[in-house]
Amino acid sequence: IALLERSPNLRDEERLQLANLYWRIREPDTALALLDFTPDDPALVMESSGMRMDLAVLLGRTDVLGEEYQRWTAGNPVPDDGDMQERLLSLAVLFGEFEHAVALSEARFETTENPRYLAGKAEYHLILGQYGELETTLSTWNDLDPEAVATPRYWTLTAAVNQRQDRPEAAVSAFQKAA
Repeated sequence: IALLERSPNLRDEERLQLANLYWRIREPDTALALLDFTPDDPALVMESSGMRMDLAVLLGRTDVLGEEYQRWTAGNPVPDDGDMQERLLSLAVLFGEFEHAVALSEARFETTENPRYLAGKAEYHLILGQYGELETTLSTWNDLDPEAVATPRYWTLTAAVNQRQDRPEAAVSAFQKAA
């Protein structure tokens, strides 16, 4: 650490290395402060950003999380990297950016074929009041996942669609299936 700190002009890789060392010796505030730069190398951008987000979570720094989220959504709202998609999906929900959460859920489902992303996408459509899209997502979920109808989440969302379409009997039936 002392050797890196004495260097007058640290390269981006060295700054990341120094931040990582501070994190390992349990000085996360110092590590986070060292990461207050944007590397030139795109691979280092991903590493630096991921480390900043991890440290921000550890320190409860929603301001830093918000900065990283805004930086990513401005540059590449749906990155190719699955881990970054997961991080951004969590942050989109945290910051109430449900349109972005829908896009990220679609990307994650296309990559993983995990129906939990369809379930999340359906919930985001409900939050946004997008009942047509909600109904389409529920249909897709039901078609692709035979277990969908075994989950209370599916029936609760189905009940919301039925209630919105003024079908009270179908809504009650769906709520009963959810219970």
